[in-house]
Amino acid sequence: NHLVNLMSRRMMVFNNQKQCYTNILEALKNLEIQNVSLLLFEKPLMITDYSELKEDETLELVGYIRNGKGTVLNYSKKTTVSQLLLNSDIQEYTNNLAVTGIYINELFYGILVCDMFLNSYSLLEYLDSHIGSSIYALNLIYILDYQSKTDQLTGLYNRRGILQQIPEFVSEKKNSYFIYVIYVDLDGLKVINDIYGHDEGDLSIKKLGIILKRAFKHDSIIGRMGGDEFLVLYASDEDNVEKLIREQLSQKETEVNDEYKQEIDVHMSYGIRKIEDLNQSDFSDEINMADKLMYVCKMNKNTR
Repeated sequence: NHLVNLMSRRMMVFNNQKQCYTNILEALKNLEIQNVSLLLFEKPLMITDYSELKEDETLELVGYIRNGKGTVLNYSKKTTVSQLLLNSDIQEYTNNLAVTGIYINELFYGILVCDMFLNSYSLLEYLDSHIGSSIYALNLIYILDYQSKTDQLTGLYNRRGILQQIPEFVSEKKNSYFIYVIYVDLDGLKVINDIYGHDEGDLSIKKLGIILKRAFKHDSIIGRMGGDEFLVLYASDEDNVEKLIREQLSQKETEVNDEYKQEIDVHMSYGIRKIEDLNQSDFSDEINMADKLMYVCKMNKNTR
């Protein structure tokens, strides 16, 4: 029991998905289990009985032990419940086959398939609940991380989320693409709030989010910086696409206003800035420049 308690505590110490799965496999190896397949459902299931499990339910193999060596997969390998025990790796198991569900409370997270000796069964049953707790904690971390980076009103990144994504986005795209910063501001939000109410203002913000998602479907990241301001990073394999960006924004603005009727149409001002130095680590100057260009755009509208 002391060994199992120690392994259980170690399973709860992790910073990321890979470390979580690695800790689980290490704990199973300590039980002298030579072969294991750790499979998780795409989403936890709300079932309390195996008889409720559908044959076509999808499972993803996230890690395994083969001949005492643990491996966490960095690619997707999926199967279904009906095909699980027909897997060629599992058919090569040589001892006693144990299939156990990974539960926590009423949530069914996945299945462990173990090739093991009879004297380890009772320990596995005890450890199984702690594996469920570890998977539950991992899912909770992902949920909290998602919520901390997501704008609730639009479903886009929030300020924190998009600023965190920029270095990775640029690193992935910089060798093959030109990258543009587009800073966008909703026109007249204060007037909309004052005359039509804050619900109408929130709807206008949502509509602008929809416009941006439709205008930048691919090779882009989009976030709401706060209030009525949005930030887009767009990667294009063509240079000098500012005109194309403007045309796309105008087209989607008209499309969304026609589709989502409200008291007042949504209009926006924006600034477009191409990033010249893609090797820099801080892109705040580029964002600030796009922000200034947006204000020039807005001022030009107000002086017409």
